[in-house]
Amino acid sequence: MTIKTTGDKMKVSIRRKIISTVVVCFLVLTVLLVSASIFSISDVLDDDSSEILRLKCSESAQQINEELRNIEQSVDTMSSQLVSWLGENDELLDNEELFDEYMAILREFGRNAIENTHGALGTYLRFDPSVTKNGDFFWVRDRKGEVVDTELTDISAYSKDDFEHVGWYYTPLEAHNPVWLDPYRNKNIGYDMISYIVPLYRKDGEPLGIIGMDINIKLLNEFCANVRVYDSGDALIIDSNGDLIYKNSFTVSGDPNFKYGECYYGAVSDKVITADHNGRKLLIMSQMLDNNMQFFIRVPKDEINAPKRRLISMLLVIACAFSLTAVFIIFKWANSITRPLLELTEKAKKIAENELDTDLTCKTGDEVEVLSESLEKMVGSLKKHIDYINGLAYIEPMTKLGNSLAYKKKLETLSADIANGNADFTIFVMDLNGLKRVNDNYGHEKGDAYIKNAADIIRSVFGEKNSFRIGGDEFAAVLDGMSEDDISALTERLNSAMDGFNTGKTEIYDQVHIGIGGSSYRSGEDKETSDVFRRADSMMYEDKKRKKAAMEKSFSV
Repeated sequence: MTIKTTGDKMKVSIRRKIISTVVVCFLVLTVLLVSASIFSISDVLDDDSSEILRLKCSESAQQINEELRNIEQSVDTMSSQLVSWLGENDELLDNEELFDEYMAILREFGRNAIENTHGALGTYLRFDPSVTKNGDFFWVRDRKGEVVDTELTDISAYSKDDFEHVGWYYTPLEAHNPVWLDPYRNKNIGYDMISYIVPLYRKDGEPLGIIGMDINIKLLNEFCANVRVYDSGDALIIDSNGDLIYKNSFTVSGDPNFKYGECYYGAVSDKVITADHNGRKLLIMSQMLDNNMQFFIRVPKDEINAPKRRLISMLLVIACAFSLTAVFIIFKWANSITRPLLELTEKAKKIAENELDTDLTCKTGDEVEVLSESLEKMVGSLKKHIDYINGLAYIEPMTKLGNSLAYKKKLETLSADIANGNADFTIFVMDLNGLKRVNDNYGHEKGDAYIKNAADIIRSVFGEKNSFRIGGDEFAAVLDGMSEDDISALTERLNSAMDGFNTGKTEIYDQVHIGIGGSSYRSGEDKETSDVFRRADSMMYEDKKRKKAAMEKSFSV
């Protein structure tokens, strides 16, 4: 039997102390790292989930608003054309032959409008009987999908308060402004619908009539049904009275909180809120639509938390594996493992503090190196996930330019510069001419190509990082401060790029026409970024009118 000397015993005792100390310290540090990482991951994923929900709600509401604006534009165009034809003193009403000729043109325009407007049920022009009994029309899409000329409703046969029969006529006249009617059932044609109606007045202020369009409520229902958020999230729409228009999954019948303004469905908020609903926690985001309805997106919180739980579980499994491997290595090579473990611990602390660019490479040729590589892969995966989420949040998918959220973030930075007295920037505002015409006459596929071509031109002139798509046909660019000559030069460069692109193209959908205006921040005069934007927008509007006139002349119908 080998007798251990006192020195041997001392040597073993110190070794055990070193091993025990290192093991305990490593385990403690691992627990701290995992705990810090869990809190960090939870915060990041919670923020990203809220951002995804906010972005999806904004994007979906914008798509609905684009449909509503297309409808408004069709009706407003017919209204403007009619007012223009009537003349300063409504003299067209006194010329029966010319009146009939113009009304036939407007009648055909109304037919084309309903045929080219998604979800349109009917379009109509109704003069006040005291003005004229000619020129009225009522185009209706029947249940076979065909557009047919339909007999006009006898307004005098119903009470003024009979909304379901004649509310479409009296409501806009009493409002003295274009109106969106809340969903109602039109008993004249037997459909549930929403309507956009423009009142018409004579020069002396007396009612002339109304012109409007009816939209099948199924248009909104189909849109909500197709909204997908995570696996079981859904969308719903509530009208201005708080009544449910559509929902596609969660049961709401019998819910006493659903209709009242004090509950979470009763007010639009730009923040994601949490609420209880039938025993489930929901995350809810809402946005007001252009027709005063409210659009909601809601997702079960447990579904949003599922990826977080999986990631945390994976982190715990990996952490356990790391700990077991490390303990084994420490027992085998206590002295050699001390230094790389200390290095790895310091780097892990940085990761826990969200310094994800930390170099995790430890070339030790043993399990510590494997531990380092595995953690690096996990960090790499997390970085990719964060980059992907940020891409969804700030990049407009069709044009690959910055979206309205990115533009808003840029304006917040500029506002801070104004407050600090360091502001020096220029805003360009751009708007596409003819996009509605391309969409109506050639389809949205051509319209999307039009938008992409315009975005490419804008990108080539202002640079991708400086350019934003802030609406359906609206773009903006933000650059460092410039002189008026610099602004003119960039404007001319955009016009030259458009001319070069349009050369040799004969169809409107193959060309690009952009109205542009630009203005720089004026110290002492401008209080906020909106002051600069308004100047640029006004200049853009004038440029748009000039270019639109030239374009209409080239592509006259």
